[in-house]
Amino acid sequence: MWMPVQPERLRVTDLFEHLSFQELQDIAAIAQEEEYEAGHVLFKPGDRAEKIYLIEKGRVSIEIEITPTERIGVYVLGEGNFFGYPALLPSKTYTTVGTCLERTKLITIEASRLLSLLEKDPKRGFKVMQKVAELIAKKLADTRRQLVFCVLPPTRA
Repeated sequence: MWMPVQPERLRVTDLFEHLSFQELQDIAAIAQEEEYEAGHVLFKPGDRAEKIYLIEKGRVSIEIEITPTERIGVYVLGEGNFFGYPALLPSKTYTTVGTCLERTKLITIEASRLLSLLEKDPKRGFKVMQKVAELIAKKLADTRRQLVFCVLPPTRA
């Protein structure tokens, strides 16, 4: 069931913190609220990425699927986190598994509608995509640190 989203609720994430109230109103008009129970799989590798997610309440695990029965956790995301950025990329395909760890309230935005809105206002589009790039870069740095700690023993300087 579609539930409208109030603009100020979009400030739950860093993704939209820099936007004006009017810009938030435009995005809120294409956003909706969704709730899922623990264990619900939002997406898996190969699924078409059609929306982005903002966590308003709850936690979501992002995992890499090693085999159909084995996964490795990469992140546990909580309130205020944004995920689903593959929906904003040309490939539009998920490479990970997203699973709700508990009852989770999400604000979702259909990526095609968001991209259309951003194309109509290049300044706003630049601000949002710059923030997306910043958040992806941070996630890549975090993943690199995790990988280094898993593979290499600590050394003394």
